[in-house]
Amino acid sequence: MSLELGIERDYQLALLQHVIMSLVVSAKTCGLRLIDAPSRVIPSTQSVRGWQALLEEECRWSFANGLSGKLAVHPAQTATIHAVFDHRARLAWARQVLADFADTPGKRSLVSSVTGGYMGTPTLKQAQAILAQADQTDEPTSPQA
Repeated sequence: MSLELGIERDYQLALLQHVIMSLVVSAKTCGLRLIDAPSRVIPSTQSVRGWQALLEEECRWSFANGLSGKLAVHPAQTATIHAVFDHRARLAWARQVLADFADTPGKRSLVSSVTGGYMGTPTLKQAQAILAQADQTDEPTSPQA
C-alpha cells in the first residue's frame, strides 16, 4: 500500500497508520484476520539497534493495533514474530475474565482479580469473543498450551 500511496513504509507515518487501521477495522468487521506485510528488516541488515530489535518493534506495533500476525521473508525472522504474536497471554487473560464472572454469578460488573480494575459486560463479551475465535482457528485454549 505504501507504494501506491507514494510514501515510505514507516510505521510512524500518520497516513500509513490510518490506512492500516482502516484495513484492521474492515477486516475485523467482516470477521477476518489481518496479517501484516513482511518486514524489510532482515538478518543481513546492518543497523545500530540490530535487526531483531527493529523487527520486534514492528511486530509489537502490529500486534497492539489489532493485526493477527506478520509475514516473514527470512527464516531467522520467525522466532521474533512468533514471540510477539504469541496469543497465550491473551487467552489466559480471557480465561481469567470468564473465571472472575463465574465466581460472581449474576453480576454485570466486578473488579478484576488480576488487574484490580473494573470489568463490565463489554469486557466479558471481549473475553468470550477471544476464546471463540481461538476455538475457530484451532489455537490452543487450554491452560497447558
